[in-house]
Amino acid sequence: MVLINPFVDTILWWAIFFVVMFVAIKVFDLVTPYKLSQETKEKNGALGAVLGGLLIGIGIIIYNAMVHSDGLVNALIYSALGFVLMLASYFLYDLITPEKISQEIDDHNLLVGYKIAGLFIAVALVVSGAIT
Repeated sequence: MVLINPFVDTILWWAIFFVVMFVAIKVFDLVTPYKLSQETKEKNGALGAVLGGLLIGIGIIIYNAMVHSDGLVNALIYSALGFVLMLASYFLYDLITPEKISQEIDDHNLLVGYKIAGLFIAVALVVSGAIT
């Protein structure tokens, strides 16, 4: 989808990604028990993996929304929907698994952090596959 011209579009989509990324991180910080500033000071690699998966997932969704949507508004709607579904998957996974995800990540359990990162990326791929 070309909005203006390829060069301006590149800058526009880059800016959109940064805004969506910033909002996603803030929302994640608000709805999960982690405090990102504190966990960053503690160098919590498990939470770093989770956030990495979240950002990769958002990038995957935005990419597919750019390519397959018929407008900027629809692309943003798909991006928001994908983020909401990633968060819903996080909480659902926490409910159905025996470990307490938030406690494991707070304890710097990298295995759990990688599992959640993988979950976010998998959800993003599914959402992206549905974008037509």
